[in-house]
Amino acid sequence: MHRGLHSSPPGGRTRRFAGFYAICFCYGTSTGNRAVAGPRGALSRLTGLLAPESWRPDPRLALRGTLGLMGPVVVGRALDLAALDLVGIAAFLLTFGDVTGSEQPRQLIQLGIGTVLGATALASGVIAGSHTGAATAGMFTWGVVAGLLGAYGNAGAAMGLPVAWAYLELGLTTPVHTIGHALALAALYAVGGVWAVILASVINVIGPYGPLRERTVECYAALATYLESTLRPHRNPPAFDAVSPETRVRQTIASARLVAARTRQGQQATSEVGQRLLALVELADQLFSLGAALGDSLAVSAPSHSDPVLIEAVHVIAVAIARRIDIDTEATHRLVRRLEWLRNQKADDDASRLRARIAGVLLTALHAAAGEASVPAGAVANARSLCEPWRPVEPLRACLTLNSIVLRHALRFGVLTAMAVAVQRLWDPPFGYWIPLTVSVVLKPYAGTTFTRGAQRLTGTFAGVAVGLVVSAMISGWAAQAVAVASAFFLLLAVLPINYTWAIFFLSAGVVPFEAMLTGSVESQIGLFRIVNTAVGGALAMVGGWLLWLSSEVGTLQPMTAATMRAMAHYAACIIGAFAAEADLEQAHRQAGLMNSNLQAVFQRTMRELDREPARFQGYLLTVTMLQRLLVSLNTLRVIGILPELALPERERFAGDVALELKRLGDSVEKGTRPAPSQQFGKEVHALHDAVARIAGGESLCSIVLARVEQRVLTLQVAAAQLIDEKVP
Repeated sequence: MHRGLHSSPPGGRTRRFAGFYAICFCYGTSTGNRAVAGPRGALSRLTGLLAPESWRPDPRLALRGTLGLMGPVVVGRALDLAALDLVGIAAFLLTFGDVTGSEQPRQLIQLGIGTVLGATALASGVIAGSHTGAATAGMFTWGVVAGLLGAYGNAGAAMGLPVAWAYLELGLTTPVHTIGHALALAALYAVGGVWAVILASVINVIGPYGPLRERTVECYAALATYLESTLRPHRNPPAFDAVSPETRVRQTIASARLVAARTRQGQQATSEVGQRLLALVELADQLFSLGAALGDSLAVSAPSHSDPVLIEAVHVIAVAIARRIDIDTEATHRLVRRLEWLRNQKADDDASRLRARIAGVLLTALHAAAGEASVPAGAVANARSLCEPWRPVEPLRACLTLNSIVLRHALRFGVLTAMAVAVQRLWDPPFGYWIPLTVSVVLKPYAGTTFTRGAQRLTGTFAGVAVGLVVSAMISGWAAQAVAVASAFFLLLAVLPINYTWAIFFLSAGVVPFEAMLTGSVESQIGLFRIVNTAVGGALAMVGGWLLWLSSEVGTLQPMTAATMRAMAHYAACIIGAFAAEADLEQAHRQAGLMNSNLQAVFQRTMRELDREPARFQGYLLTVTMLQRLLVSLNTLRVIGILPELALPERERFAGDVALELKRLGDSVEKGTRPAPSQQFGKEVHALHDAVARIAGGESLCSIVLARVEQRVLTLQVAAAQLIDEKVP
């Protein structure tokens, strides 16, 4: 038995929680795995580790986790039933594993699976804990299982960690290793799982449309920010951001659609509230496309005094959705009258027509947000297609190959956590269980995210332990300690989606008074032991991961860039050629947007690694930026349409050449061969320019956008050549 369990006064409650607060202190999920990039220097890198990844706290998750833990603990203390401690632990850990639950269509099934796997892992850990060899072998097995759950995305990866912790800390650390004791603890863990399911169900029932309402508000908030940056002139260029404003809007709309699908799936009948929110999400998508087209139109027309009115209306819609207010105010009535004037104004150019269309959509959204209009017909049809049938075996089967990132990570995770258990048991330092726990939370599928997660965890650990020791010295009494612990753990879960370092800080600050609450005292060297063991575990994860072919996510940029270019080729052919049906055109639009968003997400996560190769970084930055701008230009063409008088053969030739050139560039990037210059593409572009100018009688928005399409494609040729040149020795 390791000394970590004897560093506190004996007692069942203390022993049972020894693993728990270690788990909490080291916790990490797949959320927020973005690598932080920035200028070189210790201060700037530290600032990057603390930078928020979003501004959306999760109070529902925080409430579930805090009630899940503190409810059974308080009742157990009142009734002197130490067994209830484990019930609270299980509910708390499963809540961690359900960090993406509000966006998952099968949240309760996921919690149930996590409960069954966690109870089984705990029971096997109790039995295997009597022998170092058995404990190590068992850790490898459950580590592989936890890693393979990543086949089901972020939700599966998040739930895999509590399964590994149930074996590692709740099972191996128990002082009794009998079958009867194993079954008893597994049963208590299962009760905790039921408690977690009850809390999730109750909170969802209390406010079933809360998550969807929050995502809808985020859509309009992001849309307002985008329109402000697009329609209002800026004296200074905006600071560089790895994620473009267009991508942020698309991401919020996609997130809202996913939450909408989950909400609809859980309802027995159609709800007017749900229908309105779904309609508002689709209206936000329409406004985004129209706003991008209006931004392009500023190349041929001056900004209008009515543009601030459009931006103001978007802000008002966001407030109306968030606060459920009506529009029966004088200020809002004035806004409505101005929008009606814009909608009915005679338009004599493309920009005026776009403003009139935007005003019409804003009026519909404004009345829908205030509950004064029926849901527009067809506005929510797209949300239904998101509820796809569940095929639980197919994702796992697809990962059973050595080329799979998920399988390689699962094997690596199993090997290194097993090694950490062996090191802990052979070395037997105080609080040694922090070594394998640190390995389990630091190790990620890619090198960049692994190193970033290790730095974030150490930063939060140092600061949190120091604050926790100060807080514990200032308060006394079980009730005061319980309040401090509940507050810290609530903040931990609330800020987990925002920044991992923040979460670790609150977790570390809460763990120290939590131990004092359980044992009656806390020693200052406890923090030192944890920091040392955390450093050992982090070093083992990073060095061991590097030795066991921990790959760089930079390698995925090349095939993903090629796939994005091909998706853009198909979308360009549909838009410029004007041959696709509306359903096929919408599918091509969604696919192109999704590929661009995924490419930007991978680029953002790998910026720290690419920063070591400035030329390659600039090549990918140029490629990602041009693909994003090309998507915006194609969206503008979809909104305004290509001149119908334009000869169909000319249009088809240009569409075919653009699609062919993008496919050719995609193939060159994927194969690593330098693309040859395409003279035919340039000829077709000039021929189309002459035709558009002849028909339009001069410069028009359509001709400007077509010129931009040409510019984007030609710049992509340069970027692709730069990427290939960087690979040639």
